[in-house]
Amino acid sequence: MDSGGGPSHDIRFQFGAPPFQATADTQDIALQDIEPGSSFPAAEPGSSSRRRSKGVAFGKDPTTKRNSNPDIYVGSYGNIPEHTRSSLRPSIDGRSPDGSISRSTRASTSQLQSRYLRQAIDVDLDTYGLSELRDGFFDSSFHKPPSQEVDFDNDDDMTQHLPAAFRSYHPLSLRRFIPQQWREFREIVLQLQEFSRGIRMLKSFLAYFIAYIICLIPISRNWLGKYNLLMAISTIANHAGRPLGSQIDGAFMTILGTVAGLGWGSLALYVSTSTGPARLGYGGVLAAFLVFFAAAIAWLRCMFMRFFQAVICAGIAICYTCLADTSQAVSWRKVFDYGIPWLLGQALCLIVSACIFPDTGSRSLALAFHDSLHIVERGFDLPRKDDLILRRDLAWTFVKLSGAVRDFTLEFTVSRYHPDDTRSLRNLIQGVIRGVLSIRPETTLFDVLDRASESRSGTMEPSAYGNDLQGKEHAFHCDAALGVIVELLAKPTRDIIDAILAAINRCDVVLMHIGGVKKFGHEPEHQQDIPQVLEKLQSSMDAFDAADQLLLQRTQLPSAFTTRPEIVEIFLFVHPVRQAADKVQQLIRKVVEIRQKDRGVRVNLPTYPLIKSLDRVNGQVRHDRGGLTAGFYFRTKEQLERTMADLQHTSYIPRSRSVAPTGNQHGKKHNPDEIHVHNDSTPDRKKRDPAAASYRHLVWRFFHRLQDFESQFAFKVALVTTLISIPAWLPQSRGWWNESGSWWAVVTVWMMMHPRVGGTFQDLAARSLCAALGALWGGLAWAAGSGNPYVLAVFAALFMFPMLHRFTQSSHPRSGIVGCFSYTVVSLGAYTNNAQPSIIQFAWTRGLAFIIGIVAALVTNWVLWPFTARHELRKSLSTMMLHSAIIYRSVVARYIYYTKNHAPGPADIQRSEMLGMYKFESSQLYGLLNSRQCSSSELGHGSFRDMSQPGKGYLDWVMLTPKSVEGRLREGFVRIRQLLELTRHEIRLRAPFDPVPYSVLIDACERFFEHLVEVRQSSIYFQPFMLARGAEVADALFEVRRDAVAVILFNLYTLACALRADQPVPRYLPAAAAARRRLLERMEAVEKEYREMETEKGLETVGGVEPRSGIGKRWADVYQYAFSSALTDIVEELQILQRWTGKICGEMGFDAEIEAGVEGDPSS
Repeated sequence: MDSGGGPSHDIRFQFGAPPFQATADTQDIALQDIEPGSSFPAAEPGSSSRRRSKGVAFGKDPTTKRNSNPDIYVGSYGNIPEHTRSSLRPSIDGRSPDGSISRSTRASTSQLQSRYLRQAIDVDLDTYGLSELRDGFFDSSFHKPPSQEVDFDNDDDMTQHLPAAFRSYHPLSLRRFIPQQWREFREIVLQLQEFSRGIRMLKSFLAYFIAYIICLIPISRNWLGKYNLLMAISTIANHAGRPLGSQIDGAFMTILGTVAGLGWGSLALYVSTSTGPARLGYGGVLAAFLVFFAAAIAWLRCMFMRFFQAVICAGIAICYTCLADTSQAVSWRKVFDYGIPWLLGQALCLIVSACIFPDTGSRSLALAFHDSLHIVERGFDLPRKDDLILRRDLAWTFVKLSGAVRDFTLEFTVSRYHPDDTRSLRNLIQGVIRGVLSIRPETTLFDVLDRASESRSGTMEPSAYGNDLQGKEHAFHCDAALGVIVELLAKPTRDIIDAILAAINRCDVVLMHIGGVKKFGHEPEHQQDIPQVLEKLQSSMDAFDAADQLLLQRTQLPSAFTTRPEIVEIFLFVHPVRQAADKVQQLIRKVVEIRQKDRGVRVNLPTYPLIKSLDRVNGQVRHDRGGLTAGFYFRTKEQLERTMADLQHTSYIPRSRSVAPTGNQHGKKHNPDEIHVHNDSTPDRKKRDPAAASYRHLVWRFFHRLQDFESQFAFKVALVTTLISIPAWLPQSRGWWNESGSWWAVVTVWMMMHPRVGGTFQDLAARSLCAALGALWGGLAWAAGSGNPYVLAVFAALFMFPMLHRFTQSSHPRSGIVGCFSYTVVSLGAYTNNAQPSIIQFAWTRGLAFIIGIVAALVTNWVLWPFTARHELRKSLSTMMLHSAIIYRSVVARYIYYTKNHAPGPADIQRSEMLGMYKFESSQLYGLLNSRQCSSSELGHGSFRDMSQPGKGYLDWVMLTPKSVEGRLREGFVRIRQLLELTRHEIRLRAPFDPVPYSVLIDACERFFEHLVEVRQSSIYFQPFMLARGAEVADALFEVRRDAVAVILFNLYTLACALRADQPVPRYLPAAAAARRRLLERMEAVEKEYREMETEKGLETVGGVEPRSGIGKRWADVYQYAFSSALTDIVEELQILQRWTGKICGEMGFDAEIEAGVEGDPSS
């Protein structure tokens, strides 16, 4: 059976019998969710005698006693044949038999999960000894779905899942509009009191105001020419409120774009007047040049964000040359009237940025480090409740820190930070954040001490408990075990937490001092005690390790885990804290190293990779560009899709079962460890010319790319700019076009259109209002003093300061820039032209031009390929479910199923966190298991490996290129929540949009991913293994392992498709809880039998696993509990996803008439 690679979201299933149909693309998904290494209790008595759903005779273990009632019609079903029983020998019963063999540790630690699964499913059905055999393919179990009349709104106050923005007043509320404006005004005043914000605002306003004053001086105004106002416009486009490196980069980009626009426009003017026929049709020539150039720069604006400032300025320049003062007589001074003022404006901004409190780039990075460490300190405030808001803050900090370091390495900086050190600090701080997220913050370690002391007679010192461990073997019961653990680990754990907090605080102080933020780093004693803090942290870690080693002297201690889950929970709290201490220690050592090698301030050139830098810009440009939330969302989505496509790029071609293990039909020696990989779904097709195939692929990619949003945006820009520009080239309209300065309408269209978001009605109102206010205020400024320059300067200061703040620092930059442009054009234009023919006509014609441009841009975006946040939100949730399925499949394949001598190690964990995951497909494992050609040792190696010996994965050759999969997924959830906030600004005519189901789904998907991370981390300490002594064990567990994973993948795929297509969810979905319960019960029965067999043979092993000792034994048992519970939690999250997806999309239920017909007369 050949399977081939598919598209990035192609998750394929195979079914062996109706009602499911197998296709060529439904083959390689049947991964087995093994719980190797665990043993589980038997089902409760009588649970198998209940009735199951109609038409689905499934769910009971195949080894259950067969039905002998001849009155039961079996139809297409049949009695369970003897050879299909999942047993190591024919005489074993499917249920866990009662025998003298004691339960293993793994069996007892799974009781809670099995008990939960019994409660999670409706088992009121019976198989009557029947099973529908599907020839070894995925066998799904369907159970009675929950009642359709479910009150979703009263479940645990689901509004707590909403992002913080939903706790404020609705932005479209008219009743709260005025109070909201007053609150925002007070917030602006408070923000400007901050030093950094106030300085940025001062620099932006000062550069503009100086340029404005220069344009008011008659001598300089006449020298600059008719369009002297472009000097002030230049100071707005690349304002001075930026870091010095960003200012240099912006000046270069704006000048480059201006030169390109003026050059192309000059060529258009020359061609339009070169010959007599060209003069007659000069409008058509200019239109052709304008359409081509507008489409080109629009496409470039989408493709390479780095050139945003260049293409914006190029668009303004081409509009000026082709549309301003159009006539058949060309004056080349027109080019200099634009270029000279623009160049002087950029020079002025650069001088102001460099001379007035220059920001060299290190302050923003230092503040990013400070904010990150502050959030980490909150995370280490232990014990505490599992705060959802704090987890979101940690995830947002994880993303924001990467952006701050990226901005630092993207431009010129003058700092004591070195780019390489900043990247190392970013990785270390993100590692600490991962450590905080892995801690279970709620613990009884510090609360149970008094209760544990009361349960024991007398009071002893911690050292006395060590003697008690050696001398009172039989008196050691569960309460005593709990008391000893608390007594030994509570104080060392508290000391570690206190040392971590002190270390983080000192790191914060030192990093702020290095970054030049004296507010946090002025205390020299805090910088000198770094070695003491490091020594204190090391001593607390040593004390914890000593107490931990003392506990190992108790050989029966793991047996206490089986009956007291709270003991396991304590260990699952203290061990992540201890691991986080290691990460904090690495961080503080790096900080000490940076402080010791500090060589003073230095100039750092950009070190970000050139190719990747084409898609990146600094933070201020991202803000000025607008559409920040949607832009980040689409960028993250594109990266995730590319990563997931790489993750499932390689497909497995299984070996034929007919090939003998020792050789093949050609006489070649068969290598059982050989893994065949092919990238084509049809490997036997005829060979084709690689050059021709490559050429055809390039042609296909080119035309396929024309369907993307870049080409759509280019088409929209070319269409709107051309239609609005038509009056400039017609003789009958050329006069009023030139007199009213209508070419600013085309400039406004170019600035207001966005490649991704089109804007809302609120944006339309705000931008139009700002444009009208700017034109009105500019007219009033001229009329108040009849063109007096002093009055104009005063009016400019009053209006432009708040409007520049709106553009440079608020969340509405495009309404701010259109207001700035409108006032500048009206006021300085009226001053230059003496407000001819009248100030009223001069003001309203320019203001109307800006409003027409705003309306044209937004309406076009609404009509052609519109962006709707709620629709994109639904599709994004579908995509994240598919990504979760891919990650689940990869984690199961890499960290649960592995061949002999290739178990994952700590190095694999680090790669998966920092570099990416592996291209190990589930189909490879399915083919390996299904071929039955592998030895039993290939299904898992059952010894706890030393943590200091990283495993050498045989899949290193298929490791992805450096991509932080975990980091990108975390960022993806952050961006989706931000997308959810955008839905508040959209008007919906049918009914109010309910964000609660979407927020719950986002949280459930994120928890699903967190459980996968927990599975991956736990597998390092508890290597998943189960009876790796013979192929019979693999055969016994094959079906239930396959079903347990396939049902999760199937449900995720079904829910994702329902969300993407906006179609109802099927009422009956395979029961993941039932599949996992079958797996738990089957594993217990098989392990029980295997232990009996080994006991009969006199072997000294337990459960097919050689005895472990030392820290490996204890932590393997602890993390086995975490491993198994995480996989059970995945089933619980899947049920939440099913429930709330049905809330969004609806459910394929039965209406009252059909249900009545089923129960009554069939003819009805």
